Formats: sequence, structure tokens, C-alpha cells
Amino acid sequence: MAEEKEHGDDFMGVYYILEDYADTVEKMIDVTHASEDAVVRGFEGLESRGLINAIRRDGKIESVKVTEKGFELYSKGY
Repeated sequence: MAEEKEHGDDFMGVYYILEDYADTVEKMIDVTHASEDAVVRGFEGLESRGLINAIRRDGKIESVKVTEKGFELYSKGY
């Protein structure tokens, strides 16, 4: 995918926030203060309830970057 090349080898995917849910997602997942496991669990919970759509590769999430499009997930060493 061109998007992966654009972001580098550590890029895992983007969680796209569905319209009208951005504030809800930001309140439920504090990516700046939560542990990595808590962030991952939060994303999985939101995805299962249909609040966000996820596109990602297998691997361990090392960092999360919030962008206008959604949450970019990064992995080191994968």
C-alpha cells in the first residue's frame, strides 16, 4: 500500500474515526497518559462497538499518533 510506504516500515495502520464520534473517542482513550495496553484495549472496545473502523497489520503497537484522519499506529521492529 502506498500509505504504508509513505509512513515507513514501522507503520501499522490508521484507525479512522467515524464522523460525529471524534470527541467520544478522545474522551475514552487518552493516548498521552494511558499505558500501551490500555490504549490497545480501548481501541479494540471502540471498534467492537462500531465507533471506529480499523485497518492495521499484525504486530505490537508501540506508539499512537493522533492526526486529523484518525489514530496512526506504529510498531518498532515489525
